[in-house]
Amino acid sequence: MTSHEIDLVAIISPKEGKVDREHQVVQLLESFGSSIQKNEPGALKFQIHREVSPSASGSDDIVMIEKYANQSAYDNHPTTPEFQNMVKTLIGEDLLAAPMVSKTVRPVGGFASRELRG
Repeated sequence: MTSHEIDLVAIISPKEGKVDREHQVVQLLESFGSSIQKNEPGALKFQIHREVSPSASGSDDIVMIEKYANQSAYDNHPTTPEFQNMVKTLIGEDLLAAPMVSKTVRPVGGFASRELRG
């Protein structure tokens, strides 16, 4: 890791009401992730996680963890047509219970991995 890498944590709260809303959001994000992998060489990581216990709204929040190689790659990300289309779909199809929350972060301590000994 270099000090120039930028991490992003984004939380999406799917709207309650239709059984398939959460599934729609995950599918949309998976498609978006494939596009990022193909078209954004500065995007080093794009992972989609589901909250383990339901949120206050009753649905599971979706948490994305992303890593960008540098400020330029990070700045480019929301300007892509794929990003614009993803946001347009989330809003246009009324899939969100609340606005997406995102935090740009940099590590200040801890560790990323370790060998497990059996």
